[in-house]
This record gives sequence, C-alpha cells and structure tokens, in this order.
Amino acid sequence: MLRRNPRPDDDGTVPIRTRWPIEWKTGTSWGFRDAWSAGVVGPYVLVVWIGDFEGQGNPAFVGVDAAAPLFFRIADALNLARPAEACRPWHAQQA
Repeated sequence: MLRRNPRPDDDGTVPIRTRWPIEWKTGTSWGFRDAWSAGVVGPYVLVVWIGDFEGQGNPAFVGVDAAAPLFFRIADALNLARPAEACRPWHAQQA
C-alpha cells in the first residue's frame, strides 16, 4: 500500500536514481486532533506527528498538508546527509 503512493512534489525534474525510494502514508484524526505521516525512506523508518498534547482540534492538522511536507523535508535532508547509505528499498534488502 505504501509503495503505491507517489511523492506529491515529484514533477519529474529530479532523476529518480539520485533519491532514495520513499514509501509513505498520511493520516488525520477525527476532530483534527493530530496529523501524521509515516513511511520508509531508503534504509530508515520515519514518522512525523503534528498535534496538540492537550488534544485540542485544529483544522490545520491535516496529514497531507501539515505532516507530509515536514516528512519530505526530513527525508530529503537524510538523503543528502547520508548519500553513501544503500539506495535500495527496504523490502529489497530483506532478500
């Protein structure tokens, strides 16, 4: 399921082989209490949570709008900081 979710900012200008594969998903809780994005980024698992510790709802807490941009900024920063890491998807490393 995660592999079928294309990157929202992928306009085809950056060659795929220069980036780690990213498999991801977002979510928004009932009442907009929190937003999250989770996935596999190259050899890492990454989860971003945005919310209010008091449980207050906020209409800005929508996974794709709030958590996903931060998720991809962290994913891209990891990719740049650790270019020597394996670029294979995690499921290919299990073999």
